[in-house]
Amino acid sequence: MKRVSKSFLCPICGKDHWCFVSDNGELAFCRRVASRITAKSGEWIHVLKPREAGVAPRRYVPPPVPVKHVVFDAARYHAGIRNAWDGVWLDGLAVSLGVNMDALERLHPGWDAFNKAVGFPMRDAEANVIGIRLRNFCGSKWAVSGSKDGLFFAPSLVLGADRELVVCEGPTDTAAAYTLDLPAVGRSSCGTGLEWLKALCSRLGARRVTIVADADTPKLLPDGTSYRPGIDGAMNLGKQIKRMFRVVTPPKKDLREWVGFGCTRHEWENWVGNFKWRPVQ
Repeated sequence: MKRVSKSFLCPICGKDHWCFVSDNGELAFCRRVASRITAKSGEWIHVLKPREAGVAPRRYVPPPVPVKHVVFDAARYHAGIRNAWDGVWLDGLAVSLGVNMDALERLHPGWDAFNKAVGFPMRDAEANVIGIRLRNFCGSKWAVSGSKDGLFFAPSLVLGADRELVVCEGPTDTAAAYTLDLPAVGRSSCGTGLEWLKALCSRLGARRVTIVADADTPKLLPDGTSYRPGIDGAMNLGKQIKRMFRVVTPPKKDLREWVGFGCTRHEWENWVGNFKWRPVQ
């Protein structure tokens, strides 16, 4: 709106104050000369330049708001949940899982107060944190939005003289393997982590790999044949990892349950000795 002045008089009453003219010059808002249209502010509205028939008034279209793509900083998130971690959480979780406290701590878990869950860092082959896997005390598991799929292992992981790496599924089975003092790494599921695992084997100099598969029950396919997701997935992994490998199944549901029932390193060695090594494929 443009206010009238001595150099710009109202086109309706000819005065130099109180009145206004629209920016496009089409309407005058006069406080002295009446018209059939009254503005909310009290002026009478006069049409100075009638719009052409069929021509719609111009509408102001605001420019689009740029979308900011926020990249999830997994390492920073992990540092935050580690600050909320203490011995009480560690002791309670270790007891509930049936694993050793020191073994569990090697994975550097943290407490996610927002999600009310324990957070385990997922790492790339160089031990950089690239994602966070959450687990609440009801056993539900999910990843923080924006996380990349990675591996669960202690940043200080080294192999023994036999250059053998034990591959588990999930952070809690990995903690169970550390309870037995095994050099272990965990995948987030039986069908993920192949490329990171191959890179980790190369970095650590692994010559052979023991893959621990869950002792799951057979499942039927539509054609009537059956398969076992854990064992078949482990076998497929072994064929692609390009190392001598063997697939072992614990006598319990999984390695964590077996450790919870009192499995020792000696019992582990005797048990896995029953499974044959397979050549590089």
